[in-house]
Amino acid sequence: MYNLPESFDPSFLLAKAIEQICFAQYHVLLCFGSKIWIQIEGKYILYCGSEIIESVAFEAPVSEAGLLQLIEKTVVDVSFEIDSGDITITFEDNLKLFIEGNIGPYESYRLCDGENEILV
Repeated sequence: MYNLPESFDPSFLLAKAIEQICFAQYHVLLCFGSKIWIQIEGKYILYCGSEIIESVAFEAPVSEAGLLQLIEKTVVDVSFEIDSGDITITFEDNLKLFIEGNIGPYESYRLCDGENEILV
């Protein structure tokens, strides 16, 4: 629905660990503490190396729990595409979370850096 702002800087995620994961019927909330969070409302893929652990598109209620592997894992790198809003968060233990950005008429995800909320 929206793209990332041109001035987007994902460094607020670096060295943060996921403290809590909350599942709802049509979204997942990843909490990093200090009012930093990502709410996924669209498609995500969780990888370990190149192996897909879980691939979810919120066309039906959430029924997967592979994301629980991310609890207490620290972010070591973040990359993103401004044009599409795609974001890839790399955690310790070779875990990667890819969140697809602008996928159409609905929001894909929201993220909060502790002060500002961005809707993609």
